[in-house]
Amino acid sequence: MVEPPAEAQAQLLMLRQRFLERSESELEQLVALLPDQAGLVTRSLLLEAHAGLHKLAGSGGIFGCAELSVRARALELRAQSWLEAPALVSDAEWRTWLEELRALPRLLGA
Repeated sequence: MVEPPAEAQAQLLMLRQRFLERSESELEQLVALLPDQAGLVTRSLLLEAHAGLHKLAGSGGIFGCAELSVRARALELRAQSWLEAPALVSDAEWRTWLEELRALPRLLGA
């Protein structure tokens, strides 16, 4: 594999750092928006979580955060299934999902 020029490498590192900082901030905001109880989750909040996770899953792979990408995708798919099925989400299932979401920032840069 041919190494990119030093200038391109520096620019890629800068973009990656911006991604990490932005993702950490966006995850904090998302977690702050979401209620602790499943019964309080609105469709609009779930749509916002789904969109944020979708973006994170795609970008994570691009910026070398493979584990983050995989876990964000799994959370995204669960949110999508809740959006598609009118059945209520149990509190236990919601708490587990929320805890997994809260763990994502630890994967930034991993």
